[in-house]
Amino acid sequence: MSVMDAAAILSICKAKDRDGMYRTPELNDKLYLHFKGFTTIGGLEHYTAVRVLWLEGNAISKIENLDHQSELRTLYLHQNCLYELDNLAPLQQLDSLNVSENFISTLTNLACLPKLQTLLMKDNRLRTYADVAHLLDCPFIRVLDLSNNQLEDPEIMFVFAQMPELTILKLEGNPVIKKIPHYRKATIASIPKLRHLDDRPVFDDERRLCMAWARGGLEAEREERALMRTEEEDKRVANWKAFDEMIALARSQRADGDEPEHTNYHMRNHMEPTQSSEGVSPIESEEDEYLDRILDQPSLPGVEAPPLQTEETDELEDLETVDLCNTVRATDDGPRKHAWGEDPSVL
Repeated sequence: MSVMDAAAILSICKAKDRDGMYRTPELNDKLYLHFKGFTTIGGLEHYTAVRVLWLEGNAISKIENLDHQSELRTLYLHQNCLYELDNLAPLQQLDSLNVSENFISTLTNLACLPKLQTLLMKDNRLRTYADVAHLLDCPFIRVLDLSNNQLEDPEIMFVFAQMPELTILKLEGNPVIKKIPHYRKATIASIPKLRHLDDRPVFDDERRLCMAWARGGLEAEREERALMRTEEEDKRVANWKAFDEMIALARSQRADGDEPEHTNYHMRNHMEPTQSSEGVSPIESEEDEYLDRILDQPSLPGVEAPPLQTEETDELEDLETVDLCNTVRATDDGPRKHAWGEDPSVL
């Protein structure tokens, strides 16, 4: 099958009824037309409600005949024979375009797509600054994959630095990476909203270090790293102080005869307690018991309180002293025997 027309699309829809495709063209919001050997795009005049169109793995050499797909959001055209991007103006709602693994050497005709946010173009033939300069006219792109092209001009980094919404960038597999000193640090520092570069995410701590490096080099990065350690330590100390203050407040309230604040706010305010035989709810009883144990522990700064002993842990400690291999039981009709057998000699 190489001709893509209405009859060919209808036959595919009939064969894929269970995949959410329908024989009535206007009912289809997605079309699976991949790996069919098509050389051209056609026969889509009545498929006006399509939002996702799969056309990868064919032999299509030109983007055409998409004038009626005004609702299209996602277009898959990777693994085809495209040499340029054109005839995309009717796709005003398009937000994701995949043209990877083609033969495209220059980015063009993308500025007409006001909602385009994802552009996947790995394994093409982009080489120079001029080949990607058109991205400056696409301010809404957030995800950009240019990996495994032939980009070798370090000037392309100025293009990415001027893309205000860029959050994901993939450049691995391009010669330009080896030509940019401190590639990762320089890229993160130059793109303010970048959250993922190549195969690794960009966390806040890494961004702080990269920004410090961009301001003052390696020495500024070391100072920033020391400052981050200090901030982390101050946070831990503040948590300890807050805990000690909470214990001190509970002790003072208990000494004054006031009811202390309960530790389990959610259970007290969002669960209806049941009354026990003594008239005290199990929830209040457990909370008071827990609070008594906490208050009885010594409050020494920097020293962890020993773990609370419960009935379960006491039972486990008792079990640890039992020698199971020598455990025996008495029977009503004979001498003492092993708990798991009649004859201890078989063990």
